[in-house]
Amino acid sequence: MQSDADLPLLLPDHVVFTCQQSGACCREFPYHFVRTPDGVAVGVSFACTAVRAHQGATLPARRDDVRALLAGSTRVERLPERLTLFGAVDLDWSAYQPIEAALLDLLTNVERPLPVGLLAGSALLSLCVGLTQIEARARRAGQAPPATLEQGLAELRVTRYRRLLDIAATARYPRRPSLTYLAPPYTWLQLTRRRLSRPALLLSVYGNYFRFRRARGRLPDAIGGGPPFELESVLGVRFDGGTAGVEPFLREYWSHVVFRKTLTPMHGIFRGYQTLLALYSFTKLAARLHAWRAGRPATALADVEEAVGLVERAFVLHARYTDLFRLTPIVTVLADRLYQQPSFVRTALEPEG
Repeated sequence: MQSDADLPLLLPDHVVFTCQQSGACCREFPYHFVRTPDGVAVGVSFACTAVRAHQGATLPARRDDVRALLAGSTRVERLPERLTLFGAVDLDWSAYQPIEAALLDLLTNVERPLPVGLLAGSALLSLCVGLTQIEARARRAGQAPPATLEQGLAELRVTRYRRLLDIAATARYPRRPSLTYLAPPYTWLQLTRRRLSRPALLLSVYGNYFRFRRARGRLPDAIGGGPPFELESVLGVRFDGGTAGVEPFLREYWSHVVFRKTLTPMHGIFRGYQTLLALYSFTKLAARLHAWRAGRPATALADVEEAVGLVERAFVLHARYTDLFRLTPIVTVLADRLYQQPSFVRTALEPEG
């Protein structure tokens, strides 16, 4: 069997990443390795301040250093042979590749605002689920499928996914948005700050569910560890996505999350991407809280960078967020129901005012 160090390195080229090493104790951090059938995908952690600040050299420029680190690494993750798209629908690597490529094209398309690309990605995955179900039904009946996943993705790629982007651009922020999908991640933060018994965990889930549903209520500060705050006051802070550097930074981070395979397909492709959308919204909440603590009426780039560092540490790369769903099936059922609501994905289009 070929060693990891002998495999091709898959370095991100859709965005520019930079990082620096500052001593032996940080030799492998902030790198992240995932072995795929095509080679080892090399990513970096946005929990590292040097990565967020774009200090050091690009990853392609560090190719030799990366290969040396990979040769001695004991933390190379491996993808399962079959990747779950949705429910009982599995895909092999060759079927997954064009899906990931399409998601990256949508998230890195600077001609459209990032929220539009995020919504288009969700629509893309819903289409993929539908096409795989059509294929499966036709083959069970011994018939040729009228449409296939491969054909559908190829047709979209030719037009640069214009139809999906146009549909996403016509979506509107819900008149009465519900932020209930923030209850599971917020409960997870509470769980990581202090041990909760099973009854206390369930009470926290339901309590947070109703607070976020009403967008008001007093919450313990599980984000920054400060004193409790009124949710309505923090949500009153304007998230300013138009501030210089904010959208490019968020576009860079979320596209890298997909490239790194840290949410998609690790949690299942559909659920992983919907979790990405929920954490995108959570990032905005954390940035708002940071700005509110500082007495500012709107968020700044520094608030967003701090929020991304928290999300990376607490949910994505350095935490076992999925453990929350293993503790009680109620959380899984709750999250999946929320993820399938049409209004859920449209909350990404939050107006700046």
